[in-house]
Amino acid sequence: MGAIWMAVRGELTRRRLQAIIIAIVILLAAASSTLAIALLVESSDPYDRAFEDQHGAHLVAFMDSDKVTEADAAATAAQVGSATSAGPWPETSALFRHGSAKYGLEVTGRDDPGGPVAQLKIADGRWPAAAGEIAITRSFAQLTGLHTGDTLQPIGTKDQTAYQVVGEVVDVEEGPATSATQWSWVTSSALPSLATTQPPSWEMAYRFGSNDASLVRDATAKLNDALPDGAVTLTITYSDVRSVVDSANSLTLTLLTAFSIAAVVAAAIVVANAVAGVAIAARRDIGIMKAIGYTRSQVVRVLVGVVLVPALIGCVIGVPLGAFGGQRLVDRTAAAIGLPTQAAPPVLTEALLGLALLALTAIAAAIPAAAAARPTVAAALTRGPALQSIAASRLASAIARLPVPYTWSLGLHDSMLRPVRSLRAGLTLLLGVAALVLAYGLSGTFDAFATGSSPDSTYAVQVDRLGDYSDSKLMSLLGAQPETKAVVAVASVRLNAPNLTEPVEATAYRGDARQLGFQLLTGRWYDGPGEVVVQQGFLRDTGLHVGERFDGGALGQTLSLNVTGEDFGVINGGHVVRMDWSTYQQLRPDGEPTTYLVKLAPGTDAAAFADRIEAADPQHLGAAVNSSNLAGPLGPARQVVAVLAVVLALIAMVGVFNTILFNTRERSHELATLKAIGMAPGRLIVMVLVSAGFIGLIAGLVGIPLGLRIHYQVLTRLGGALGTDLPGIAYDVFHPPAILAVLALGGILLAVIGALLPARAAARASVTSTLQTE
Repeated sequence: MGAIWMAVRGELTRRRLQAIIIAIVILLAAASSTLAIALLVESSDPYDRAFEDQHGAHLVAFMDSDKVTEADAAATAAQVGSATSAGPWPETSALFRHGSAKYGLEVTGRDDPGGPVAQLKIADGRWPAAAGEIAITRSFAQLTGLHTGDTLQPIGTKDQTAYQVVGEVVDVEEGPATSATQWSWVTSSALPSLATTQPPSWEMAYRFGSNDASLVRDATAKLNDALPDGAVTLTITYSDVRSVVDSANSLTLTLLTAFSIAAVVAAAIVVANAVAGVAIAARRDIGIMKAIGYTRSQVVRVLVGVVLVPALIGCVIGVPLGAFGGQRLVDRTAAAIGLPTQAAPPVLTEALLGLALLALTAIAAAIPAAAAARPTVAAALTRGPALQSIAASRLASAIARLPVPYTWSLGLHDSMLRPVRSLRAGLTLLLGVAALVLAYGLSGTFDAFATGSSPDSTYAVQVDRLGDYSDSKLMSLLGAQPETKAVVAVASVRLNAPNLTEPVEATAYRGDARQLGFQLLTGRWYDGPGEVVVQQGFLRDTGLHVGERFDGGALGQTLSLNVTGEDFGVINGGHVVRMDWSTYQQLRPDGEPTTYLVKLAPGTDAAAFADRIEAADPQHLGAAVNSSNLAGPLGPARQVVAVLAVVLALIAMVGVFNTILFNTRERSHELATLKAIGMAPGRLIVMVLVSAGFIGLIAGLVGIPLGLRIHYQVLTRLGGALGTDLPGIAYDVFHPPAILAVLALGGILLAVIGALLPARAAARASVTSTLQTE
């Protein structure tokens, strides 16, 4: 062992650059792999752990106080068969202002954060104890930048008492603020002063003996049967919130797993190429080792050891680095749902992953090392690396005959002189190009979710009409603004539908709602009374199809409705119905909208417009810039894609660097001869870069369709996690086609950058000393 270690140490001293390359590659692979493992281990069932810790409710129901008394609401606990329950608490919707920002919150009047069900954990500050005090979720505070001590001013309420944020809490009955409506809490006596157009609802929380979804469905049905029609206005179930929390994590984990596998494969290829190059460069050293008594097995162990030492350093740094990154991702979810912060992934898991990477590195190194140890002593000593003649492959000879300048022809010839080595470098470049394609595609997808098919395809400002401010007066105000391009007014009603245990949100639009950027998946938009557009979740759970009719009940009336189309959406599990204003008037002939979605002329300052509208009557108008999009919950996935695409691109460049370095060192005698007979250093650099660029071109042409396929598969999985197909704008992000050509050139760019330093080194090498070296 001493002789082997001495030889390993000697080789590492002579080949510091290769050792650094291997350490960097293994570090990157170890970090990305540990990141994926950390997220997988630490995010397994995070919601379930928080749910049990806070005695979460399997079902939360909201009831119309006009139809249900407080005593009736309390009696439902026995009627639904819950093991424990809490409530009823009064609840209402309210609009608040903090500085120039406006926030819509659901507000519950609750005097105690504890209780047998739906406990609220105080993360900062304290619970509200008097009028003018409010608690918000920690997730909402982090999203908006609010802190304990800040003040929220109610908009549109008769009582204009400002509310001070006295506490931040975590609530497992709602998802993260980026993807779910957020609740806040005041004392029960303060709640009525925040109610605007309607009296407060009643909120009840129920917990059953298990997490079985069938229990919750049966309980919801019993609840609707026990109360008057339309009394239950909204229900939130354990499975609803869990799916919201898990969906973004699922996508992030999928991306991490795919990228980490690609990084490990690329690292193994780079290691194999490195060992093959070291073996060729050290051919005479191997012959000397065998001449003084090293066996073939010992030579293999020396070559593998030359790789394992820097690989060990890479693992020692990369594994903790990946674990730290994984912990940050896990903590982001924990902050939203109240999980205790995890100190770190299990040390045993990290150790096993590091050992697995070292084992894979050893295997990748052992194969070329065994081939290098095979020649006899005489063969190794009589043929030094500088004097080796490499027989040109048929592929190299064919490529060299292409009608290009002579310098380019030599470079193309050299690119395939070692086909196996070039293939390995090409594979790392292929993975790098595919990663860049995926990163670009997902970035475009997230932007499409944020803005629709174009920035002008959705509304810019939402205006809420509060109190007794009239519809006609607001429409006149909006119409008088020169920046107003269009106004779509909105009202909603709870609609009963077949096979659903609770009403769905039916939204009626006065004006052309197609201007708002809705994405139709199938069918057509509604075009008159009795026609509706629904979402995939609604069709799935009702058993309906586009083109079929159903009877919908609302406000004690029944409407015959025809499903004309299906649009994309994930809110409320896709239980959304969109209808024309004329259909809504069949239910409420004198009904008026409460919300106004305003499209503005290009170039308009939406924030300034909103402030001007609200200033007309701050007590009865609330105006805010539209900031709703699906990209928010996918932010972590977007960051993961960007970071790991850079990791794979770096590994690809290092792989090319390694390959070209060994190629130029192996052919140093021939390159020196070319310079001796008149080839300028600049032309030699071009020749080397062309050899690398040709490999990059092939890798780019193959990596483009691979990246497109991976992009499609990732979006398909995302749609599955969201429970709906994705619209065309999610996929159609590679336009114009020139973008694909530019991405294909990414393979050439990565190859040229990776080959630049070895090419310059070869061009600067002394002709005399090289030719004098055997």
